[in-house]
Amino acid sequence: MGCSKMSAGAFLQALTRLFCVSEGAHAVLPVFAASLIAGILLGWLEAGGFLRFGWMVLAAILVARVQMLRLSRRKRIALIWAALAMAGMSLGTLALARVDRMAATTVARYDGCNVLIHGTVKSVFPAQNPQELVVEADEVSWCGTNRRATGAVRIRPAQGYEETWVTWDVREGDLVWARVRLELAGRPMNPGEPDYRMILLQQGVHALGRAENDSIGFAGRNSSRPLLLLAGAAWRRMSESAARILEPPERDLLVGMILGDSRNVDPQTLEAFRRSGAAHLLAASGMHVGLVSGLCAAGVRMMGGSRRFAEVAAIVVGGMYAVTAGLRASVVRAWLMLFVAVAARARRRKADPLHVLIMSAVPQLLINPLLLWNAGFQMSYLAVGALIHVVPRTNQAMSRRPSGPFARLVQLLVVSGAVQMATWPVVANMTGQVCMISPFANLAALPLASCAITAGVVGFAIDILSPQVGCFIITGAGAVLRILIAFLKWVSSPAFAAIGCRQLKSVEVIGYYGAVLIMCRLARDGFARFRAGRRVARIVRGRPGFATVLVIAILAALFAWPRPLEVVFLSVGQGDAAVLSTPQGHTILIDVGTERAGERYVLPYLKRSGKTAADAVILTHEHADHIGGLGSLVGGVRVGAVIVPEGMDPARIGPALFELKRVSGGNPLLVPLSYGDRVWAGSVCLEVANPLLSKEDQVESGQSSDLPTASMGPASSPPFPSRDPNEFSLVLKVTCGELAMLLCADAGRRFEQEVLRRAGPSGEGLPGAQVLKVGHHGSSGSASAQFLEAVGPEVAVVSVGRNSYGHPAEDTVERLARSGANLLRTDLVGAVRVVWHSRLRRMIVSDMRSQWTRAAMFRKLKTLGQIKADRQE
Repeated sequence: MGCSKMSAGAFLQALTRLFCVSEGAHAVLPVFAASLIAGILLGWLEAGGFLRFGWMVLAAILVARVQMLRLSRRKRIALIWAALAMAGMSLGTLALARVDRMAATTVARYDGCNVLIHGTVKSVFPAQNPQELVVEADEVSWCGTNRRATGAVRIRPAQGYEETWVTWDVREGDLVWARVRLELAGRPMNPGEPDYRMILLQQGVHALGRAENDSIGFAGRNSSRPLLLLAGAAWRRMSESAARILEPPERDLLVGMILGDSRNVDPQTLEAFRRSGAAHLLAASGMHVGLVSGLCAAGVRMMGGSRRFAEVAAIVVGGMYAVTAGLRASVVRAWLMLFVAVAARARRRKADPLHVLIMSAVPQLLINPLLLWNAGFQMSYLAVGALIHVVPRTNQAMSRRPSGPFARLVQLLVVSGAVQMATWPVVANMTGQVCMISPFANLAALPLASCAITAGVVGFAIDILSPQVGCFIITGAGAVLRILIAFLKWVSSPAFAAIGCRQLKSVEVIGYYGAVLIMCRLARDGFARFRAGRRVARIVRGRPGFATVLVIAILAALFAWPRPLEVVFLSVGQGDAAVLSTPQGHTILIDVGTERAGERYVLPYLKRSGKTAADAVILTHEHADHIGGLGSLVGGVRVGAVIVPEGMDPARIGPALFELKRVSGGNPLLVPLSYGDRVWAGSVCLEVANPLLSKEDQVESGQSSDLPTASMGPASSPPFPSRDPNEFSLVLKVTCGELAMLLCADAGRRFEQEVLRRAGPSGEGLPGAQVLKVGHHGSSGSASAQFLEAVGPEVAVVSVGRNSYGHPAEDTVERLARSGANLLRTDLVGAVRVVWHSRLRRMIVSDMRSQWTRAAMFRKLKTLGQIKADRQE
């Protein structure tokens, strides 16, 4: 018993020593925060069993220590560190599990249902003639039952009801009822697309709704949320004052910069901010909180208040500003850092900037663990972390040398460059571009923006008491913004101001930040830098041959291993679009969808993939759901050739082709193909299997000549008279080694019958393929039983979206199921990716469902429609 008491006392003594000794205490918060993040990631992977096993191991060690073993002080300290890490991971896992448990009560359960929602208005946009309400649901009525619900609903007017859907002066805090049809936000349907469900869930919005006339009513004022009412009143007052004094774009830009809402800013100004790397000025951040709180503290001190009272007032006003700005992650981070710093100063303790940063991140992640995937949260903490690391060292360097204007300029450039280095992977993945002039542009943009925001805040505050003085100050802020806009448009005008960047993979981002941390460690610790240099020198001097062979082997593995063939069937709605990437680096587009699909899906996917050039664009036929997106490639992708079926009317793509030629200086060529023609792209062969009218038949009928060479211009052959474009669409057989894919475009019954007829009883020449892209979006005339038996596909892809044609037809789906092929519909599974590794002789087929199943809360969600279907089964 005495041994047990002594052991417990020793354990507590070690725990106390850990937190009291400066070296150990300095690492407690970083370790706990890193463990918390690891726990959130484990919860995302649903690997909670790992933590239970870890706690069992720790408990067993502790019991063994108490009963019979005597651990050294070093081992006791290690045990405490392990317990601290396990506690952090457990809290992170529990935080994400709490999000998953919301699936049982969320309003998202009523997806596809017409419901009556009772709740409180959280936000109104814009303040006058609102076009969007966010309502925090308290109760949902459906089919005569009332149930408690969690989560907010973003309600917008249905088409045609924009002016009459709200019949009163709606404000934040209003109690309302809304009769709407709920639906979930869109999921990522193509690789790299943002998950709008997760983005809205981070903001507390669980579902979307559409409202018509008399579908929203006023039920009273909610006085239990004074901060919400105050924030709404401040927003409304600021918008009204800006509308009275300023004109666009300065009016919308000033309100947007102060409140961090750029939805009303005109697109040209937004693009100038993005290309110049000054887009962070449009998002409420620590700079905004610092300015507002600093102005408040300065005002209190000017009126004779004490320093302590000024600090408390700064915290209160900063918190009110955070609520007014919508409690964005960056604003809350800045306010929490201010609160911790003031609290440490009140207790006469020196606050470590890194600890202050971590202490602001931990409560945010515990309350809303989904912020870990929020780009604003990531950029905010990365930028402040870079400032914490770089600013003291630049100040130290400046103290050793004579300071002057040039030295200060260099210091600002170094600090700005460090912030850009810390945040560019997040910015690149979010915007698809890297700003090359950001450090230089921010040298002038930051002072101008600070001046405008300060004048705007002061002017709006004074405008309440003295409209004349407030108008004068706000007008001055507008003049500063005019200078800022003109400057940013000027610096962002060169082509090199921003360069496109493909979307970085998770491994690349982790590797980059790992290298940055190692560099920071070496830069901060001279002894660590010395040891690393000695180890590298020892390896090079002692085993030069081994080091050389190792480097050569790594480079050979990276560059000599052949890349696979990749074909991505994009989800573009009711249309076709596929991107083929060969092992030799060629890119071929096969159809480009509708005009809207080209702008919204095809071009963004190419940019995210880093594909700035396409060797060829194959347009299978002239229908708009296949060629409409060609114009979206103008200015975004260089096109080498446009391939069309023989006899297709060039006028259908004339305007887009003209623009492509104008932008690229002569390219692309227009190349018509017909049955039997082949296009080689490295080791990949694309053979034309339709139109079935061969070149010899065309020459006999006087319809065409030989295939044009690269030096020839557009095809001059007239279109086939009274032909069906679907049946004359290009059908391609793609082969790469042992892989064969048959892409049937919109060809249907006629093509399939002709293929079977030409093969004859012997079956020679049948287009066998492992992958079949089903013709005409799975219509009833495609994929006959005989054709499927002849092709024998393992995977059948149907490119389809919402339509009124009944695609895919039920009988076609049944035939595909009976054939044994794995049916993948782009409207149900998103984009389909087929990868063929020639050396491994292995085909990998994937779709977007693997990403959908990882979305927190929604992975546990069962809508009422799904529950009803399960009961029927």
